[in-house]
Amino acid sequence: MKGLLLKDFYTIWKGGRIFLILYVFMAAVSGVNIQSGWSYMGFWLVMMDSQTSSTFSYDHSCNWNRFALTMPVTRKDVVRSKFLLQLLIVCGSTLAYLVLAALVSLVLRTFEVKAFCNMLFAAWLVFWVVLLMGSVSTLLLFRFPPEYARLISILIYVIPACAFMGAGSVFMQEMTDNLATLPAEFSAMLLPAAIAMPVLSLVVSGLCYVFSCRIFQKKDLA
Repeated sequence: MKGLLLKDFYTIWKGGRIFLILYVFMAAVSGVNIQSGWSYMGFWLVMMDSQTSSTFSYDHSCNWNRFALTMPVTRKDVVRSKFLLQLLIVCGSTLAYLVLAALVSLVLRTFEVKAFCNMLFAAWLVFWVVLLMGSVSTLLLFRFPPEYARLISILIYVIPACAFMGAGSVFMQEMTDNLATLPAEFSAMLLPAAIAMPVLSLVVSGLCYVFSCRIFQKKDLA
């Protein structure tokens, strides 16, 4: 399965280098203005995670799955590699974003403990939300032809990404001040959301993996 992951990472690197450059740029911008950095993080994490869908189009164009099954891998290995790829991208992107934003803010002396703690809390929520969206997208990409990948990406990634930016503009100032200044209803939702999102994301991701295995087991690759 290591070879499957390396192939997908090479595909993403070859076709999505511009996204990586933009990703690094936005992480640096967040370091310059760390108070609003978490809203940029949500937008670009979903954009990075959407790169997983590009591997499906590549696999379809060169009949990769039919070739892959001639090697000592099973259909479950193929499905597992896609979900693991998504998990690695989300984890790596989140950690890299936080580290780069912190370093830039320290160099420019814009670092604020309160603002960075807010970013860490937002990163926790965004991580699980993006993982959930990516799992649903992967399931749909196993179910439908790659021609629908663009539409799936818009529905699963672009619209929520815009919602992240909108939420950031609404709650940015309140979160940088103090959680106590937030509306009571919103403050009360933060802790339950921090607990509920990992549970919901893990359950949905597990179900998406099981259904993806069943779909791919029945798919005709001839």
